[in-house]
Amino acid sequence: MQLHKSEFRSAITCARTVYRTEGLGAFYVSYPTTLTMTVPFTAVQFTVYEQLKTFLNPAGAYSPATHIVAGGLAGAVAGAATTPLDVAKTILQTRGTSTDREIRECRGMLDAFRIIWTRTGVVSELGGANGGRRRWKAPSVS
Repeated sequence: MQLHKSEFRSAITCARTVYRTEGLGAFYVSYPTTLTMTVPFTAVQFTVYEQLKTFLNPAGAYSPATHIVAGGLAGAVAGAATTPLDVAKTILQTRGTSTDREIRECRGMLDAFRIIWTRTGVVSELGGANGGRRRWKAPSVS
């Protein structure tokens, strides 16, 4: 939890406030979206990683550089492929603090996709494909 410029002084204070204002369901509203994002991300990441590892090092010799490059590129591809789900998850996880009525009333993944689509169309759905999420994921998975 980031406390810098936050109204909360601790994670416990935040959890109590969320529970009091939004109820127990607020802690789980983005869970289906998180699972829907994590499973494809992992499948894409490992598939691309294994293919790149074989392509970059056909002999299969020990090569840390191969693992780093293959892992970084695999994470970037997986991050780009699952960005629409990540955007929806973020809307759901931050709805409680949003000043936007439509976002505050968002109840699930389909509502989040509808909001994104009606406001910005497919460009936003693929927003992470422009590099932001890829640049963040690549180093964290290599």
